[in-house]
This record gives sequence, structure tokens and C-alpha cells, in this order.
Amino acid sequence: MRYFKRSGFVVVTMILMFFTALSVNVKYIPEAVAAQSASQEEILRKATEDARRMREEAEAARERKRQEDEAAAAERARREKQEAAAAAELKRKEAEAAAERMRIEAEERARREAEAADRARIEAEAAAERKRKEAEPAAAHKKAEAKAAAARKKAEAEAAAEREKEMMATSGTPQIRGQAPPQPKIFDPKRLVPAKLNQYTPQSHTPQQPTPTPANEIYRGQAPTAPSPYTYVPPMPAQTYSAPAPTAQTYPGFGSAAPAPTPLQTPSAASAVGMTPTQLYAQYPASSVILGNPYESIAAPSDIRIDPNPPPGVSPYIYRSDIDIDVQETRTGSVMASIAVSSDAGLMGRFIYEEQNFDILNLPKGFRFVDWKNAFRGKGQRFRIEAVPGTQVQRYSAMWESPYWFDLDYSFGVNGSYYQRYYNEWYEDRIGGGISLGKLWTPDFSTRLSLGGQSVTIYRPMLFTVEDLYKVLGKHPMYTVGLTAMYNTRDSEYMPTEGHLISAGVEQVLGDYQFLRGNIDVRKYFMLRERPDRSGRWVLGLRSSLGVTEGGTPIFERYFGGGFTNLRGFDFRGVSPRNDFMEVTGGCMEFYNSAEMIFPLTADDMIRGSVFIDTGTVERSLTKWEENYRVTVGFGLRLTIPMMGPAPIALDFGFPISTGRGDEKQIFSFGMSLMR
Repeated sequence: MRYFKRSGFVVVTMILMFFTALSVNVKYIPEAVAAQSASQEEILRKATEDARRMREEAEAARERKRQEDEAAAAERARREKQEAAAAAELKRKEAEAAAERMRIEAEERARREAEAADRARIEAEAAAERKRKEAEPAAAHKKAEAKAAAARKKAEAEAAAEREKEMMATSGTPQIRGQAPPQPKIFDPKRLVPAKLNQYTPQSHTPQQPTPTPANEIYRGQAPTAPSPYTYVPPMPAQTYSAPAPTAQTYPGFGSAAPAPTPLQTPSAASAVGMTPTQLYAQYPASSVILGNPYESIAAPSDIRIDPNPPPGVSPYIYRSDIDIDVQETRTGSVMASIAVSSDAGLMGRFIYEEQNFDILNLPKGFRFVDWKNAFRGKGQRFRIEAVPGTQVQRYSAMWESPYWFDLDYSFGVNGSYYQRYYNEWYEDRIGGGISLGKLWTPDFSTRLSLGGQSVTIYRPMLFTVEDLYKVLGKHPMYTVGLTAMYNTRDSEYMPTEGHLISAGVEQVLGDYQFLRGNIDVRKYFMLRERPDRSGRWVLGLRSSLGVTEGGTPIFERYFGGGFTNLRGFDFRGVSPRNDFMEVTGGCMEFYNSAEMIFPLTADDMIRGSVFIDTGTVERSLTKWEENYRVTVGFGLRLTIPMMGPAPIALDFGFPISTGRGDEKQIFSFGMSLMR
């Protein structure tokens, strides 16, 4: 019962609360409806405002895009206009350059034609002058012969008249008018000696004796009892052509005895037989002229020697003729300035002055230009100054050399230099000089003894774990004594196609460090084929080199391999023994072998192709050198640019196929290259 009472109370309470809430809600319903209407209007207003703002932003975006498109189109048009203008300017410059080249070529062609015309005119004038000089002795000879013939005829006529008078006085027999007197035998000198020396051979060259003359025979121009004025000169046999020292002899028409000339070194009879007079004359000094007898025929020309200035009417056996030799000195001096870049040495400038006909004692006579024009020239000495500033290498040097010292087969030279190199491992400066004495034993074989001294400074080390590098920091004096031998038969120093080179040297180093080192380099070149005009040569070059130095050699004098000079395909100084931290330490032995084929790619040989294989190694000693033997194959180009000198530009691609521990590779290398 109590439960039902409590439940009724609860129900009544809930009914009262319901009606109370209902009355409250009914009271505030209009206000809620009004608030809800205001809220919807605000929401609508905000939505309208957002839509308007979004529309404005879209319009602004479209406007910006339109402006950007217009600006991009204008920029493209401007660039196209600039490119068109640049292309037009480039074409204009190319046209101007082509016109300038054509003008220069035309001027050069005209200059060459003018020079050729001048040379032809000078040669024609020289030929005419030579002909005139050649004709003058012949005309003088003919004139002298005519005078001599007239004098002989006159002498014969006078002798005949005198003889007739003597015969009349001796015999007393009168001559009948109109009847010719008895004719005596006439002396013929050609009967005594051979007519022409050139007609004789060693087999037929035998002495001939004159026909005996009876005592009662009378000769024209000779008294009956007087001895013959003609002296018989017997020819010397071929096997005994050794004439005694001549004595003074009397010749018709001279008027006095000719003095005995100084004996000369005469040719053998075997060589004299068959010679022309010019060839025979070449066997004698020009200061003493060998002349024949007045009758132009003689068997042994060295047996009769007369004064070089014969009297009129006497024709010499050998004719002297002037020889004009025009000698024009070639260009002996050169000045070259260039800029070069290589993968091993970086960017470099280069200035070289060289004179091949230097004379250190030919000082200028004054300060005018004419006094300096030919100063310091004329003795065939060599003088060279070279300046090479660069980003990684700097070199300044001067050299003087006398290739034929005191006109002997000895050369003497003096040189001095300053060298600076920035290696990846340290920086290095060297300054010094030296003297050398060479001997040319044959045209191909020479030796050289050299003495030198230099100061080496090592600084800024970059290898932090190489103890040998920190031991050599600072300045070190070094003195060297070296001997080099070279056998060279190559046809060119820069691009040989045939021949070989064998070079070997040994050098003792003294100073802060004492060690001995030696090297040998052998190269051989084979010319495989060529064009008919001897251009377009295919050349195979083989090279092998070995260098060895003692174990006490400091690190800056050890060997490092790699680069386009020995092992292409590896970085410069990237082939070397290494320590436990893989830093290079240098080696005491280097051994390289290379084979390279060079062939033309263009008709003018300005561009050549190359295929090669480089092998070699750098080790601490000669033992176990084959364990880290490197092999590289590759190809490249050789570009010859005349204005940059005779050495071509080399562009090589090398691909290592066998490497050593820690080797640093470099596929592409370039620089100034010589044929290996």
C-alpha cells in the first residue's frame, strides 16, 4: 500500500512538470521562430557573400592567367625576335668572315704569284748572267786560239824563210823562180802524246814512245843542227800513276822557264782515266791550277804544271769557271704564344722565344734598330726562353747551347729554370740550373754528361697518414751527375712514322738525400701503308720503358703512374703503391708498355684516329711487379693545328680492364701529345 502511494506521488509530480514545461514552451515559441528566421537570413546573406567573393576570385584568377599568358606570349615573341636577330647577326658575321677569308686568300694568292714571278724573274736574270759568264771564257779562249794560230803561222813563215836562207847558204844550190823548195817533214806534237785523256781506259793506257827522228831530218821552225825545242812528256801507266815532283820546263811561247809548282795530292790513274776536265779539276785545290801543254793534249796532267796565268795564245787543259751559289738563310728564330689545357696540368699559358742561329758574342754596335737587327746572331748556337704560367703548373726556363763547340762534334749547354707544381698530395717548388757536355759519335748516336743543382721546397701536405711526406717538408738542396746515351733514327720528333729510339740514362743524386736511379726507353715505329703522294700514313708505334731508383729515394722523387703520358684510363698520379689508409706513397720502380695505331681520318692529315693498349705498373721494388699489372684499351683523336705548333692535340678515351688496389680511374684525358 505504501508502494502504491509513493508511485502515485511520482506520477502526479511528472504530470505537473509536463504541463509546466508545456506552458513555458508555448510562451517562447514565437521568439524561437523569430530567432530561427533571423538565423536563416544571416546564413543566406553569408552564402550570397561567399558566392560573390568566389566569383570575384575566379574572375581575378582568369584575369591573372590571361595576363600571364599575354606576358608569356610577349616573352616568347621577344625571344624569337632576339634569336632571329642573333641568327641574322651570326650569318652576317659568318658572311663577313667568309669575305675576309676570301680576301686574305686572294691577297695571299696574289702575294705568292708575285713572289713566284719575282723568283722566276730573278732565276731568269741569274740564268742569263750565268750564260753570259759561261760565254765569256769560251769567247776569250777562241780569241786566244785565233791569236795563237796567227802567231804560229807567222812564226812558221818566218822560220821557213830563215831555213830557206840557211839552205841556200849551206848548199849553194840556187832556187829556180816559181819552183817550190823541198818540203821537210813537219813536227806533229800529237804524234808524241795521246790526243784525248778521256778516250783512254786502264787497259789501253800504255806508254807510247815517239817515232825516232833521224839526225838529218829538218823540222819547220828549227835549225838543221839545233835540238828539238819540244820536250816529250811520256804518259804515266795506270798502275804507276805517281809523278815525281816536277821541275822547271821551257814551253814554246812562254819566253822563260816556268817555275816548279808546289806538289799536290793527285788522284790515282784509275780514277783519273775517264774523268772530264771539270771532274779532274775538282780533285785539286782552287789555289793551284793545273794546265796542259800549249797543244791541248796530255797523257798525265799532273806531270806538266805551269803558271796559273799563261801568256796569250796558250789554252789551258782545264778551264776555270766562276760558280755562283746563291744561299738564302732560312727562318731561324721563332716566337710562339698560346693557351693550352690538359687533364693532367690544368689551364696554362705559354710563351716561347727560340733562336737557332744565336751568337752570344755578337753584341749590338749601338742603340739603333739597324744595330740590333743582326745582333746576337750568326754562330749556329741555340737560345730558348720559355714562360708557362698556369693554374696547376708554372715553369720559367732559359737555355743556351752550342751544338758544335769549337767546330767539333761536341755540344755544350747551360740552362736554368724555376718550376712550381700543385699536386693533389702536396705543393712543390724547384729552382736550379745545370751544364751539359755532349758528343755526337754518328749522325744517329750521341751521349751527354750533365751536372746540375737545384733547391726543392715541399709544403702544404694533404696526405695525413703518409709519414714519408712529413719527413721531407721544407727546403732541400740536391745535386745531380748524369750520363745519357741516345740512338735515334726517327724521321720526326713529334709524329714519327719510321725509325726507332733507344735512350738510356743513369743519374747519381747528392745533397740532403743520396740515391742512384736509372731508366731505359725503347720505341719502334712501323709505317704500314701510305698514299702515292706519301701522305695518309698508317703508323704502328711500340714503346717499352723501365725506371728504377734506390729505396732511400724521398717521396717527391718517386714514381707515380697514370694520365695521358703513360697509363691512359687512370687519373694523373692515380697508380701507385698505397698504405693501409689507401693514400699514395709512390714507388721505386715503374714499367710501361704501349702499342698504338695512328691512321688518317681526313685527306689533309689534320685529323687522325688512334687505337691503343697501355699496360704497366708502379711498385715499391722489382719483386712481384706482375701482381698489380694494369691494362687499358681505348681510342682517341689527334688534331693538328699549325698555329699551335707541331705537337697535335690528343683526345683519348681509355677503359681499364685490369686495375690495382685503390687505383683512381679517369676515362677521358686530353693534352698535347707526341707519338708514343
